[in-house]
Amino acid sequence: MALIYVTGPAGAGKSTATEELRRRGYEAHDGDDELCAWYNDETGKMTTYPNDKASRPDDWEDRHSFKFSVQRIAELAQKAKGKTVFVCGNAMGNDLEVADDYFDQVICLTLDEATMIRRVSTRTNNAYGNDPDEQAIMCRDFQRTLDRYKSYGAQFVDSMRPVSRVVEDILKLAMP
Repeated sequence: MALIYVTGPAGAGKSTATEELRRRGYEAHDGDDELCAWYNDETGKMTTYPNDKASRPDDWEDRHSFKFSVQRIAELAQKAKGKTVFVCGNAMGNDLEVADDYFDQVICLTLDEATMIRRVSTRTNNAYGNDPDEQAIMCRDFQRTLDRYKSYGAQFVDSMRPVSRVVEDILKLAMP
């Protein structure tokens, strides 16, 4: 069958889509929580995101990348040979390289910048995005994120609609 990557900017609804896909009986993984980690770009070593702003220099994210575990994605790709499996998240550190090797399709959830900031400001499942400096990084990277998925050939789904409609569109694209 297929391993499907559902991605998009912060606040696009990737975690919400994961929950809805699971509710409908599909195997869906929250990539941010289950399959990714932060890495120091200089050393290549895994590290922990410093949630406390006082211990996070302004250029921290410029020197670190959020990446998929290639081993875990390879395992899921093997599993997906018998069924459709969804990975929802945004591992911009290596996601498109991983996509070339393992994902059968890339679907990008879209929204506008104001909705992104509103959604991340009110998150309860993930503290990332509550700080103004994190929001500034999200805004800086917003259009670049959409552009890189467009250049890659991802299919787009408007995530500013009810989650049921968003997931229906994901399913239509994943299983035409």
